[in-house]
Amino acid sequence: MSLRSLVSYGTLNIFIHRYHAEVERARFNLPSRKAVVPVPEEPYPDNKIPPVDADPETVFLCRQVYDIKLKRVLKNPS
Repeated sequence: MSLRSLVSYGTLNIFIHRYHAEVERARFNLPSRKAVVPVPEEPYPDNKIPPVDADPETVFLCRQVYDIKLKRVLKNPS
């Protein structure tokens, strides 16, 4: 598990706890933790659009984003 993936999980306290856990696993030759989110077999393209014959009821289009700092929903800037 890389340092970057550990830091991306959250606060410094969580990072330190998980880092020490990984050090202990390595020290005792135990396997690493399983990934919480499975790694996809192939990368998902950013610009993928649904096929023409897709059921409109199953397609979700997000036109707004939630800004964590402002704690409110904003129009999608893209």
